Amino acid sequence: MAMLVTAGFEKIAVRRMTLPTQKYLPEDRMMEGKIDIKRSHLAKRFKGVSNIDLSTAAAHYLYRKPA
Repeated sequence: MAMLVTAGFEKIAVRRMTLPTQKYLPEDRMMEGKIDIKRSHLAKRFKGVSNIDLSTAAAHYLYRKPA
């Protein structure tokens, strides 16, 4: 997000779809969500991934470049 602002883009909205609810959360609640899988069931390369990343199904970043 900082990269986009530095490049001159204006933030319109940022939201994140969380698991297991599959609902989009507004920016002020983006750190919510929980994983519903045991880490022991994950492939080795995913065991060190953060809880936030594991509970994210999708993220939308909406920016615009002012004219």
